[in-house]
Amino acid sequence: MIPGKKFNLAFAVAGLCAAGGSAQFVHAETGALVLEEVVVTASKRGDVSAQETALSISVASDDLIIKSGMVGMDDFLRTVPSVNFLDRGAGRNGLVVRGVSASPQTDVTTGVYIDEATVTGLGSYFGGNPDLKYIDMQRVEVLRGPQGTLYGDGSMAGTVRAITNKPDLTAFSAEIVGEYSSTADRGDDNTMLQGVLNMPVIKDTLAIRVVAYDYDNSGFYENVAGSNPDKQIWAGAFGGVTTDSEDVGSDQYTGGRISVLWQPTDNLTANLIHIQQDIEQSGIPESLMALGETRRAPFQRQTGAGEALTMDLDLTNLEINWNLGSFVVTSSTSVAETEELQDRDVGMYFGPLLGVDDIPLYLADSGGGGQFCPRVAAEYSVRWAMAVFGWCVLPGSRKNVRPGFCI
Repeated sequence: MIPGKKFNLAFAVAGLCAAGGSAQFVHAETGALVLEEVVVTASKRGDVSAQETALSISVASDDLIIKSGMVGMDDFLRTVPSVNFLDRGAGRNGLVVRGVSASPQTDVTTGVYIDEATVTGLGSYFGGNPDLKYIDMQRVEVLRGPQGTLYGDGSMAGTVRAITNKPDLTAFSAEIVGEYSSTADRGDDNTMLQGVLNMPVIKDTLAIRVVAYDYDNSGFYENVAGSNPDKQIWAGAFGGVTTDSEDVGSDQYTGGRISVLWQPTDNLTANLIHIQQDIEQSGIPESLMALGETRRAPFQRQTGAGEALTMDLDLTNLEINWNLGSFVVTSSTSVAETEELQDRDVGMYFGPLLGVDDIPLYLADSGGGGQFCPRVAAEYSVRWAMAVFGWCVLPGSRKNVRPGFCI
């Protein structure tokens, strides 16, 4: 290759890298590679091109989400530079951005938002986050670096924002999607069903959008406690229950959301959204014994029940945007409630304290909580400054105050 062409190629590659949040596509007529503008709202200054923000940001558009088959947080976050997704089961997953973490198991340094509602730390009491399914999403934004001014003290490492599709005020639409697959060896059948319904009630003024889904995924490992010699010894000594079973590690995500958009004037919109998701997971997705990647040997309860994780989330958010000419005021008020359960065999940890290798001992960690988060942001029309004031009240915990002034 001649030097001139090398320079041109290097210049083109550098230009593509500098585009950051832009998406690449091929023009249908000319066949030339061009850049598609990606608009984000992470800066709280209206719709802004990702190339015009000073943020270190990665964006997944709705087209990328659909074509890549993204359905959960891990599908996208594992592909983002400087972001680690720690999947520890329902309600226990953690996010680590740029290596900043209080602890891999109690991470609360990365904020998680659905639209303008925070769900940061609303997993188990270990500090996990609810793994919401990305169904009917407009885009997902990942902001790397401290975001405390706009997103509170739970965003020291960064913030993840999932932006849902808003109701369409002009046209009726409906969609149903289903999938079926099977997990080989120790697994079983997997099914997925999701639907989206959009209904304008008053054209150009009021519309409702409903989303529902059910994901039923089979397990991928087996419980071999019933044929494990060591487990049989301790089960006989302490009256434990053991059995062999396959299809362990299965999970089921059932949920949906309903949103109502009201636009009485061109300058005023109000969007009310309610999200609900229930997760039931059999087994613990961690290997506690050196039996191989697809085998574990936990005891069972006397009732025959095995290890399990559950996570239920209810979230309601009211977002109001009011254009006053010189100012644009955005108000977001959310209420969230969670219930979670971790039921697991911990005998191998406490047995040595009694001078034995293992005992049948089950520990059930159950809990729940809620939070109330009002927030107001005002943006001056010339876009030189913005103020954000808000807080989250977590009963029985602390107040997450998030005032700020941004130039």
